[in-house]
Amino acid sequence: MGCVAAAASLIQFLEIQAFVMVGYALLPAGVMLMSVGIYRHFLVNGV
Repeated sequence: MGCVAAAASLIQFLEIQAFVMVGYALLPAGVMLMSVGIYRHFLVNGV
């Protein structure tokens, strides 16, 4: 019983770690896209 619970918590921990790593990997790309979009917005609108 304890072994199953430990395995389940380990799997949950690894899933969280993978999610966080993917989030950190995508964060710079998202920030870059957002800044490019803002820059383009100002470039087109001039304000």
